[in-house]
Amino acid sequence: MSEIGKIYQEHYFKEFERKNSIETSISIPIGILIALTGALVTIISKTTSDNIFTSIFFISFSCISFIALIVSGLLIYRANFSYDNKHLTFLINVSSYRTSIFNDSINYGKSIEDANKEADSKTLEYIYSEYAICASHNAENNDKKSMDLYRAKNSLLLSLIFVSFTSAPYICTKLLPFALMIQGKIL
Repeated sequence: MSEIGKIYQEHYFKEFERKNSIETSISIPIGILIALTGALVTIISKTTSDNIFTSIFFISFSCISFIALIVSGLLIYRANFSYDNKHLTFLINVSSYRTSIFNDSINYGKSIEDANKEADSKTLEYIYSEYAICASHNAENNDKKSMDLYRAKNSLLLSLIFVSFTSAPYICTKLLPFALMIQGKIL
């Protein structure tokens, strides 16, 4: 195998390793997405307020958090399921290609030895070009997956910030009085 062929082949397999790495790194954002969704649902269901300012504050931050969670979920889904990798052609196709090159060479009056050399040479060129085409396609898809995952993580961070803001009324109305009640009983 020529040096350029080795480079194409290495790049092809490197992109599959990169794809697997990206797909395994999706599990943490999914866990964070589930935890933030659970926290937001709990906060929304348990918080009540009589103050109009607190209610507007709570509703607006809850909506922003919810939208950021939906965007993050969609980006995670897209990163995981929307891009297909390209694989090398089946060996039967390579064999058929080689046979057709060999037969064409024989028909043009070349010797069997020369026809075999030409068929082998052109078949290797074909395989190298397939490696290059597939590796380039897979690299493009992996870049898109990485960008989607990056955006999903940013959306999760935004959601985390707004869930923190949303939790302020919950902490003030539910947890703080409970903590003060326990502290009063202890003293």
